Amino acid sequence: MKMLMIREVTKMTSLSRVTIWRKVQEGIFPKPIQLRHSRVGFVEAEIEEWLLNRPRGVCPTTRVRRQGPKREAPEPVEYTTTEDLQKLGLL
Repeated sequence: MKMLMIREVTKMTSLSRVTIWRKVQEGIFPKPIQLRHSRVGFVEAEIEEWLLNRPRGVCPTTRVRRQGPKREAPEPVEYTTTEDLQKLGLL
């Protein structure tokens, strides 16, 4: 059983460390095994299996942005006189 460090897993999967840990917490990525006090490893066969079986195309965890009601653009207003510009404080 070959063990992979997190750096090797990030290279293999093209996922960031944070994304890998998030997916582990969500239960959709193989869990690491504690090797030492501050070191964990991933079983290579489990990572390879995950790569072969992961969904293709649109990611199911992608959040879709909700679009609010469309607003119309305000009509342009022309101020041509000096008096109008002074009222607006532009002169």
